[in-house]
Amino acid sequence: MARKKEHYEFKAQSYLRLLKYAAPYKLRLTIGIIAGFTVAGSLFGSFMLIPSIIKGVVPEGNDTKMRDEKAEAVLQAVENPSLATRQQKLEAASEALQSKKSPDIRQKVEDFKNKAKSYGITLPIVYHNNTLVLDGPVRLSVKIEDEQGKMHWQFFSIFVVGFIMLWFMKNLATYINRYCTRWVGTKVVADLRNEIFSKLLNQSLRFYGKIDVGQLISRCTNDTAAIESAVANTIADATRCPLEIIACGTAIIYFSAKNNTIALPVILFIGLPVAILPLIILGRKIRRIYRKSFANIAMVVSRMHEIFTGILIVKAYNAEEKENQIFRSVNRKYFRNVIRAIRAELLMAPSMEVVAVTATLVFLVYSYAQGVTINTLAQLMIPAFMAYQPIKQLAKIRTYAERSMAAADRYFDLIDTDTSIKEAQNPVPLDSFNSEIKFNDVVFSYGDTLILDKLNLTIKKGEVVAVVGETGSGKTTMANLIARFYDTNSGSITIDGTDVRDIEITSLRNLIGIVTQDAILFNDTIANNI
Repeated sequence: MARKKEHYEFKAQSYLRLLKYAAPYKLRLTIGIIAGFTVAGSLFGSFMLIPSIIKGVVPEGNDTKMRDEKAEAVLQAVENPSLATRQQKLEAASEALQSKKSPDIRQKVEDFKNKAKSYGITLPIVYHNNTLVLDGPVRLSVKIEDEQGKMHWQFFSIFVVGFIMLWFMKNLATYINRYCTRWVGTKVVADLRNEIFSKLLNQSLRFYGKIDVGQLISRCTNDTAAIESAVANTIADATRCPLEIIACGTAIIYFSAKNNTIALPVILFIGLPVAILPLIILGRKIRRIYRKSFANIAMVVSRMHEIFTGILIVKAYNAEEKENQIFRSVNRKYFRNVIRAIRAELLMAPSMEVVAVTATLVFLVYSYAQGVTINTLAQLMIPAFMAYQPIKQLAKIRTYAERSMAAADRYFDLIDTDTSIKEAQNPVPLDSFNSEIKFNDVVFSYGDTLILDKLNLTIKKGEVVAVVGETGSGKTTMANLIARFYDTNSGSITIDGTDVRDIEITSLRNLIGIVTQDAILFNDTIANNI
């Protein structure tokens, strides 16, 4: 027999409603977002230092491609038939080497000073004899190159220290981002718990007569816990990961343009949509499964609540084994749904890894075929590898988001339910009971079951009235109507001539003492129970 497909309506407004709960904490959220920008900025800055660091370890003069180009230029100059004398060939070879030499450092310094000057900044730096001099209140000098033209260790240390400082800033900003955003996420969920508890306290007894208490407990605990674990993590990652990806992508594009290597950006922009495709397809499935699993765990909690509450009856009728089998069946359904969701979740990361590894290998094959140097390859591949982790985090963000929205839909369904007893616009305070309680043609029913049909009754002050009848005849209902735990379908109940619906609820119940059939003790002190 084919399984009936469950209809699930996606409630997009749940996203917006959750965001409104974060509005009171916008300052912390703003600090977290600014920290996310700082993470991206320091990450991009560290990428900009990579070429200089690589150059310090592997000088351009030792680069295979550069060496081959210099050798080729010298060979062409020497073999030029128009050059007759040895001196002419030496001069031509020297000019060829100069043409293949890296741009003059002095010129680079002047270009940098001119660029800063265009922004209104005057830099007091001078280049002299392979040494960079800071000619300010404190005179500092850093040697850039040694006699062999290799980067001096002092100048190389500046890039290393700068990289360390940028990396420290990145990790500090990451900590601030995660702390602030997770604080907001956790506080939002605490507010959600407070709101739903307050909402449930104000629901009428008619509401509690229709819904299972175990279901309510599950929604207050399991559903909000799912929202908490998701929201606290997703806000942190969602405010940081996209910025990190943008920083890595910008660095890749910059170095690709600088080195005339457009293959990696092309592979990246083709591969990224393919990598995100599993998130879109599996994400919808995960949300639908988790919504069903939340309903299943609510059934598990409900069953446990019923059995533990009525444990005396279960033991009296030797029904332990029967109830055990029923619970196992309910728990098995929940397990199967969770496993289905886990299967979908676990497919996300491998799918993205396959795309990432494929794109990397394709680029390496292309680089090998084009003879791309190690320096150029490192400049391009380091940002690409750094981008992989935040892209992978997006898979978790999507999973957490779908899980939290499935729980949020159920949460807001409960929040939007309002069966509370409405107080009159200008309620009458009741300070004392002076005369009589009167039922006037009272009609009341639970759903389609009629309990009281045009009941008329007068109870004078000082009388002791006992109402006798079989189970379900309406004895408890009469007391509940006087205390206004329910409202009548028609007719009215008056106290000293005032309709109970016009009386202030707090003052009404302050005059009523209730002794239930079963004594209930709260898990609190004796004084508080009294």
